[in-house]
Amino acid sequence: MNKFKLNKEEIAQEIHHLLREEFPDKKIDGTTIADFIGNLGAEKSGLAFDVRGYCEKTGMDPEQTARQIMFGLEVELEKNLHDKILFSVALKGDNIEFYNENME
Repeated sequence: MNKFKLNKEEIAQEIHHLLREEFPDKKIDGTTIADFIGNLGAEKSGLAFDVRGYCEKTGMDPEQTARQIMFGLEVELEKNLHDKILFSVALKGDNIEFYNENME
């Protein structure tokens, strides 16, 4: 089986799209979103979006922003069930974490 690799740019694009829909009155910059996405670390395979860091920079409410992003991501995963096989999403503290499902 080919290994699916999470892509920082695609995650940033999806978060950008979700935030623009939810907060049309805010100036949402995709590059800034990408700046707050990083690797989970050596012990985990995946990426994390630092919601609190992003919100501190942009003046948005971190709890509301995290809730809206998670809701939007869950809706997208339900619409694209094949993506659920490839990766999962979880809110952990101040981060939204994206895990590769098929990585060992």
